[in-house]
Amino acid sequence: SKPINIEAQRVSKVLDELVKKIEVVSYLTSDLFQNISSQDVDLEEDFGKELSDLILSHAELEKSFKENNLTLEMKIMPLDDDQMTDEHRATYAKLRKTTSKLVRIFMNDEDALLKLRRYGDNKNSEMDEFIKAINSLKDLWLMKLSTSLEEQTSKDNIIQQLTVKNGNLSKKLANVKSLYLAFKQSTDERREQLEKQKAKLNSDLLRESTTKERNKEAILKETEQRKKDNEASHNAKMIKLNDTRAKLDETLSKLRSENQKEEEKLRKNFERAESSLETNIEQYDIDMRDKTEALNKIQEDYAKVKEELVMIENLYRGKMEEKRRKKEEEERMRKKQQERDQQLNTLNKAAEWIQAHYRGLITRRAYKKKDKKGKKKK
Repeated sequence: SKPINIEAQRVSKVLDELVKKIEVVSYLTSDLFQNISSQDVDLEEDFGKELSDLILSHAELEKSFKENNLTLEMKIMPLDDDQMTDEHRATYAKLRKTTSKLVRIFMNDEDALLKLRRYGDNKNSEMDEFIKAINSLKDLWLMKLSTSLEEQTSKDNIIQQLTVKNGNLSKKLANVKSLYLAFKQSTDERREQLEKQKAKLNSDLLRESTTKERNKEAILKETEQRKKDNEASHNAKMIKLNDTRAKLDETLSKLRSENQKEEEKLRKNFERAESSLETNIEQYDIDMRDKTEALNKIQEDYAKVKEELVMIENLYRGKMEEKRRKKEEEERMRKKQQERDQQLNTLNKAAEWIQAHYRGLITRRAYKKKDKKGKKKK
């Protein structure tokens, strides 16, 4: 029988909420929380203190759950498993609680969900396929209100899709099994190698222990023999050292006696030297006093001679200045005389030149007169 309208609406609402929850859960992946933990970001700016604390707490629970609540095949360990501790069960319960709380918060806050996706959009592809399947079921449910033929067609399509998906999952399962068998074979080979290495190491350890015990016994024997030899050598050296000490004590006594006599002799010489030093100091004081008086007298004589020398230098400078002026005057007179001689010489040469020209002129005139007289006679 077909459901009534109210029942259809309720089922549709339940399916909508289921799709929304699954969509939110598809974003809350382990990779997302691992990114948040590793990035060391300030979540309070985007989500506020309460939600950011909840996200960080959930990230820590995810990390602990992955480390402690999963089997080697990466499956969730049953709660009644022998290896499951109370702490691990508490982690499981807390993780379910925080997951429900986060889903409820992000379902009612689209903005917060968008901000969360910025820290790593690692949506699970399989969950995405599952959401599509849920949406398909929702569509089928809504189509139940229509004809039976459409319902049957929709069922056939769903069966075909599920068949294809089942085939894909079977291939994935076969691939995973193949990888598992290869991993198991590799692990068995590695275990066999480790067993061989362990046996070899045990053999080497046993051989090394035996060798060590033998060496230990040999070392103990050698040490005991060395101890005896050292004791004998020590006793011989002690006897020799005691003899040497006795000889040195005797020598020391002799040296003390000789040094005492030498010290007495040196003390007397010191007293004589000290007395001679006092006499020499007194004589030195007398000599210094006499020399000081002589020096004072010499300094007085030097001052007088210095004054006389200053007077003589002044007289000498006056004489030299007078001599210099006299020499300058003589030089000036000599230059004037030289100029007068030069002028006189010039005048003499000019007079000679004039006289020569004058005599030539007279001669030429006389010659002309004589020449005129000769012409007249002819």
